[in-house]
Amino acid sequence: MIIYTIGHSNRKIEDFISILKRFKVEVLIDIRTFPFSKYVPDYNKENISRKLIDNGIEYAYKGDKLGGMPAEGFSQYRISERYSQALHELLGEIISNKKTVALMCAEKDYNNCHRRFVSEDLEKIILENNYDIGIEHIVDERSIDKTLDQFMD
Repeated sequence: MIIYTIGHSNRKIEDFISILKRFKVEVLIDIRTFPFSKYVPDYNKENISRKLIDNGIEYAYKGDKLGGMPAEGFSQYRISERYSQALHELLGEIISNKKTVALMCAEKDYNNCHRRFVSEDLEKIILENNYDIGIEHIVDERSIDKTLDQFMD
């Protein structure tokens, strides 16, 4: 099983959906704190969920628990029990649903986005439990980066 991450950036929604289809994503999990874009309104929660459903992809919003801008700041939230519980819940849902998922935020480069930390923290849980799950970051329509590589020293 693979969990992907992706940033919508300013991509055309049609190109974004095409990328999701190329990687056979069945569920897009939105982890933006605020599921809106004033620059690219196609990515507002209602618009993107409708477009995804029209293209056979499910949409789920988890930014309330996994967004990058919690009131206490992400670095503090990242060490909280609430965050740990949210990660375990997410992973449990992914495993039980057995569908290919992508975690989405706005930033195109995952290195500049909180989804990097979310994926690293998920990877730690995956390794601790010997789950057969990889995490890959979709860079564009043809390439990916793998989170696990940084733990393999």
